[in-house]
Amino acid sequence: MYKTSKSFQNTKIYTSAHRTSRLIPNQFHEQVLIHPDRLSRKKGASFDKLKLLKEITMNAGYQYVENAPFDIWQLIIPIVGSVSIFEENSKMIGVGQIYSGYFMEGDEISFKNPYENQIVHFLQIGLQISMTHSHGETISFDLDDQKNVLQKIIYPHNEFQPLQLSMGKFDGRSDYKYYLTTGDHAFVYVPEGAFEIEHCLLERSEGLGIRDSRSIDCEALSNDAILLILEF
Repeated sequence: MYKTSKSFQNTKIYTSAHRTSRLIPNQFHEQVLIHPDRLSRKKGASFDKLKLLKEITMNAGYQYVENAPFDIWQLIIPIVGSVSIFEENSKMIGVGQIYSGYFMEGDEISFKNPYENQIVHFLQIGLQISMTHSHGETISFDLDDQKNVLQKIIYPHNEFQPLQLSMGKFDGRSDYKYYLTTGDHAFVYVPEGAFEIEHCLLERSEGLGIRDSRSIDCEALSNDAILLILEF
């Protein structure tokens, strides 16, 4: 088992060494693993269509607004608490839900912590996908309903959902073999715990991009470890 920031064969590893942070004391903390501003640089560069991956922590009442840098499909996945998105017609997205939506270049999206005395923590993922108009939906799931498997939460069932995302919660030393169904490119991310993925150690907030493969070997190395696999 290895852990490195170099590429081996058809994989690209994103470790803690790739992350950058932005901190506003007592208000906001952003940990960025992949960002579109770094597309041409090795550190934090994109993986195929995947252009954005970051974890955000916001203190009580904090709000910020950003604009889509290009046509982008975004996934918002709360890890702690609930986050309110959009200032008008706001949506509350909580643990056990994913907001999946398409934003055209320049579209505005706001994020707000609605609590008075609690932090929120969420994962933001962005893929460069072109569509003709904006679209979004909220999808619910329960990782405790069936453990030690990867649940297919988002799948390309129509033109408005052009990607596939699977997640699962695993007991320590649980093995799982994942078979790709929509293509031969995937990105594996660990929101919680540690895994061995294709003989590579991934710890919390680390990822592995995989090209030209039809299956992925996974082993959980800690209890209640959470794994996310995105196909595109």
